[in-house]
Amino acid sequence: MVQVERRRSVRTQVLHGGNLARASRAWQWLLLLLLAAAALGWTGQAHAQAANATLVLPATASDSARYATTMRRPDPGVVRQMPISVDVAALDDRQKAADAMRVDLFDGQAVVITKERFERRADTNYTWHGRLPGHPHGYALISVVNGQVSGTIELGDTGPTARTRYRIETTADGVALLQQIDAASFPDDHPAGADRFAPAMEPKSKLRVGADTLSSTTETLITKADSAATIDVMIVYSNQTAAAAGSAIAAQAQQAVDTANLVYANSGITTRLRLVYTGPANYDESGDFNTDLNRITTGTDGYMDSIPGLRNTYGADLVSLFVENGQYCGMGWIGPSANYGFSVINRGCASGNLSYPHELGHNFGARHDAYVDTATTPYAYGHGWVDVGQRWRDVMAYNNACAAYGVNCTRIAYFSNPNLTYGSPPDPLGSSATADVARVHNQNAQTVANFRASTQGGSTACSWSLGSSGASVGATAGSGSVGVTTQTGCAWNASSNSSWLTAGSGGSGPAALAYTYAANSGPSRTGTLTIGGIAFSVTQASGCTYALGATTTSVASGGGSGSVALTTSSACTWTASSSASWLSVTSPTSGTGSVAVAYSVAVNTGAARSANLTIGGRTFLVSQAAAPIVTQAPAMAALAPAALDFGSVMVGKSLAKTATLTNSGGSALTIASVSPAGVNASDFSIGGTCAAGKSLAAGQSCAVTITFRPAAIGTRLASVAVNTSSNAVTLMLSGTGKKAGRK
Repeated sequence: MVQVERRRSVRTQVLHGGNLARASRAWQWLLLLLLAAAALGWTGQAHAQAANATLVLPATASDSARYATTMRRPDPGVVRQMPISVDVAALDDRQKAADAMRVDLFDGQAVVITKERFERRADTNYTWHGRLPGHPHGYALISVVNGQVSGTIELGDTGPTARTRYRIETTADGVALLQQIDAASFPDDHPAGADRFAPAMEPKSKLRVGADTLSSTTETLITKADSAATIDVMIVYSNQTAAAAGSAIAAQAQQAVDTANLVYANSGITTRLRLVYTGPANYDESGDFNTDLNRITTGTDGYMDSIPGLRNTYGADLVSLFVENGQYCGMGWIGPSANYGFSVINRGCASGNLSYPHELGHNFGARHDAYVDTATTPYAYGHGWVDVGQRWRDVMAYNNACAAYGVNCTRIAYFSNPNLTYGSPPDPLGSSATADVARVHNQNAQTVANFRASTQGGSTACSWSLGSSGASVGATAGSGSVGVTTQTGCAWNASSNSSWLTAGSGGSGPAALAYTYAANSGPSRTGTLTIGGIAFSVTQASGCTYALGATTTSVASGGGSGSVALTTSSACTWTASSSASWLSVTSPTSGTGSVAVAYSVAVNTGAARSANLTIGGRTFLVSQAAAPIVTQAPAMAALAPAALDFGSVMVGKSLAKTATLTNSGGSALTIASVSPAGVNASDFSIGGTCAAGKSLAAGQSCAVTITFRPAAIGTRLASVAVNTSSNAVTLMLSGTGKKAGRK
């Protein structure tokens, strides 16, 4: 009987074979076994042993009934599944531990898995490592913890119709499942470009080795710290994962670690992971990976506050939170950084999509493939690798490059390494310039292994402190140093988060770290050196300089307006203010970079007076004449409008506009001068009927005609001062030069 269920567009199958189906599978198995035996040259005894060992057995009647009556949400990537029983004794080297076993898959397909090695961690905690004859890139990895099984069988095939990955998993209610994985159906580990980069400045802490990055010249100095051979990891899980996985979570966590170690071994990475703790986080998922990652990283916000204590108790260098949220497959900080050695991973993706080694790869400092991520920090060579032609990609790579060619690429259990090849024919597995993630892991293993002191034995504690927490320096280039205190033989490293601040080489034992800083031509700035895991701040004084186009001006008693140019660097900030109420800054009153600051002077009805404008710390003196003594109603010049805005005019073209000067007083008014002013005065020419010497009777007017012909692209500012026998008025001019041909 074949029962087909459709749940959430994922096909699941329950297979119950009759006599005919069993006979067909037997003949298929016999043919496969004979071919495998011929390839391996097995002895008759080994042949008999293999023929009698079958890992996957039919499900019991009760398990089949439970499976058929219980709604189950398949994990990401699962395209079909069926209930089975697993011969756990065949995996245990203290029982019958077969050297070769048959595994019946779907549609009558079967494979042989042969034991490569056996790894025991405790009486009920072990892993069976195997290979697949006839599948050179295939592997079998089966983790057993307290009788629960979590395993992967990978045929290692690639191509347009590859369906090569299978998983054995136990559900929360104890039903074992055989699952077929479609790698193309997994969500992204996280959106390309949404990487979380660990801040360079970390809080002061007592880390075993706290440097975020080991340089090639200092990574061999650590002599009393944890060995780079082993990195201790901790996996905690949400309340939703606890409900979904039940008692099988321990085996699934170990499977994730075993999978990562397999990837390391395949890729030429010397370090190995050791799972030191698996337990509940007592946390309800937020539904957002960024939020969950922030919460497990913080550890002091009321959500997962027990995690830092657990991490220290078990000496975990890296910590992962398993969740059920299918938004992404995972998210982790790009390091290496002790205080940001955290990741959040969908449980179903951890092994099936190789997302656990992917996110820990970020913690080491690795990035995605260069097609989706061209960043060169922290390492230009720290990218994943894609082979579109053979349709495979490594653990750090995304499928985008393949999708651009209309194909899908299978993720393989390797990190990029230009010294290795993969596929048929063999293609390079990386590039020394852009894709050598194995190198990133090998060079940073010592650093990551010392994010926390191992509690598993074999290490000596080290601690670090600095002579001061920071320094203030001048704007000119210079150098300084800070004392580092630690035990003899304890190594330390230094890194900077700013290009203008350079740290000297790390060292071992008590010493002084020298650093240098470049000259500053902008605002004050602060950079951070991280030394032995402790932040040292260097604050550099501002290097901004300010200059005014003029330092003084004189204004008639009738008041008026004007502007003065301020010159400074583009990033330098400034403010403008006045010392008197009759003198005001009209615009702008603050900003950055060079600008023309406009001001206005009120009419003076009394004695001569003066006041200052302070612009960017520089003084501009404005002197105003005393009010004239008159015996009759004085003449009064008025200009309308007071400002002409010409808008955008092509360079080399011109536009004319007119303002009217009127004598609004009671006696004759004589024009003394009509003169331009301002930084772009040459772009504006003056015409019209108002000219020096012209006399206007009371109520009479004349025209001031301005022609704007921009000499360059950009904002052009100027003014026209009209001085009369009575008062002065100013016509503010503005316009924008634009490139010829642009609308």
